[in-house]
Amino acid sequence: MGQTSVTSAPVRAFPGKLADSSARDIDSARVDAAAGIAPGLVVLRTTAGDKAAGFPADIAADVDAIKTNIASSLSVQNLATGDFNGAVGAGRIWPPATVTLVLSSHANWDATTATLTGLDENGLPVSESLSIPDTGNATVTSTRYYSRVTALSIPAQSGASGTATLGISASRTLDGTDVLGVSILDESKTLEVTGSNANNEVFEDETVMPVLKRGHIFVTPETSYRVGDVPLVRLTAGVGETLGRVRTNSTDSGDCVPWRGAYFISSGNANTPGILRIK
Repeated sequence: MGQTSVTSAPVRAFPGKLADSSARDIDSARVDAAAGIAPGLVVLRTTAGDKAAGFPADIAADVDAIKTNIASSLSVQNLATGDFNGAVGAGRIWPPATVTLVLSSHANWDATTATLTGLDENGLPVSESLSIPDTGNATVTSTRYYSRVTALSIPAQSGASGTATLGISASRTLDGTDVLGVSILDESKTLEVTGSNANNEVFEDETVMPVLKRGHIFVTPETSYRVGDVPLVRLTAGVGETLGRVRTNSTDSGDCVPWRGAYFISSGNANTPGILRIK
């Protein structure tokens, strides 16, 4: 008698359910969210510790967040962490963002090339060139995402009357080590085992929560999705929206951030569970 074909996929698909029996990495995290965290949400490392999981606020564009008062100079300027006096200064940029050099309009800014140095979104050293146009009057943006800026070197200019600031843009990414993974439904805990749409149970604040770091898991996107789509994680939530949910194609006016460490391996409609592959 022939063997009946079976599938490793669960009969029911709902947020936080492991999608199959493929290779996976699961870790434990401490919930750092007063309202708790539901299954099937993308969770991120917070400032409360490497294993603290939550939804830190997104960042807004801030043109002088790193250095507030740069002036052109007749000599080379090598600005380092001790010179950075903005709100972020030499501190951590989270989520990692592109860096902007905003130049005033002045003849003392010459066509030269500055050098920006720091740590990229993975915490690795990175350096790139920023082209200063003649007479300034420009916002020059880095091509790389920075989790920290450690130095800025500006070549000698024709005078000392040009001004500039060094800050961060609203453009950001969730590549790197700040994403812990997706919260897993643990039916042995207080969560309802039925996975009904009325499930209000969450992993309570300060409790231990399982998190999928690599593998396949069901999530419920806000929008329709297709195979290969990169998820955009919600970091700003309004009425009816949930931090940590994902969507595709649109950042919802910058409220959602691309997570390059995952992609969909199924297609479906909005609010219909789909399978996310975490690399």
